[in-house]
Amino acid sequence: MASWKLRFVEAGTYRLRFRFDDKTYEHEVAVGGKHYGPTMKFYPENNKIASVVHLPQRKLFGVVPGYEALGCAPWMIGYLLLTIPLVYINKALFRIE
Repeated sequence: MASWKLRFVEAGTYRLRFRFDDKTYEHEVAVGGKHYGPTMKFYPENNKIASVVHLPQRKLFGVVPGYEALGCAPWMIGYLLLTIPLVYINKALFRIE
């Protein structure tokens, strides 16, 4: 078993290539898009080989409070964290009652 930690600079589709028994195997990984490729790939030409890609979920500020409990998307939490305080700030600035 071998494992690597990779960081991608920009969104796109990448091919991970690795060699085993003088053969090259590829696993295509889509990063940063709305759709991701398969996370597990089996290679029929060699039943000893399988590749698994684990893509951790990106979280707002490293932590998304209440995301699991509320069941809503991380961008929604960020939106609420920005807009709720801004409502009261704008009301005070523009003297809205």
